[in-house]
Amino acid sequence: MKFFKKINIIDVLVVLLIVICVFGAYYKYFAKGGIILLGNKKIEYTFEVKGVRDYSVIAFKKGGVVSDPKTKKPVGEIVDVASSPAIGEDQLTDGTYVQAPIPDRFDTLITIETEGRVSNTAYYNSGNSELCVGKYYLFNSEYGSLYGVTREIKEL
Repeated sequence: MKFFKKINIIDVLVVLLIVICVFGAYYKYFAKGGIILLGNKKIEYTFEVKGVRDYSVIAFKKGGVVSDPKTKKPVGEIVDVASSPAIGEDQLTDGTYVQAPIPDRFDTLITIETEGRVSNTAYYNSGNSELCVGKYYLFNSEYGSLYGVTREIKEL
């Protein structure tokens, strides 16, 4: 009986906090629905850049290393570069819109391969950045930098 007289509300709250932390850690790492790290795998992602000049297309050549501008860490190697004339919309005098090529501009698809981490919910490149389809990224190569959107991610 003497033991219960020495317990106060702070002791109870500390014990409750410890129990909640233990259950939270169990749920995050071991329970179904938690993130399961599937390990390191080769990941290939396609990055689309619209309306760039020809020298920007040349700057991102096959075999070049791409890096994250913030961390300066390499995030992969370029395995393919495909470009096509950029297409834009022009308004005619009658108010209608037509698709027309933009002079001296190209839409470019850059395919990057990296050794990254894969989980059941996300992909991470070698620079530890999360890869998401539809997310915009800024990348640097040896000769330039481009801002574009990720169109496709796949495991190899």
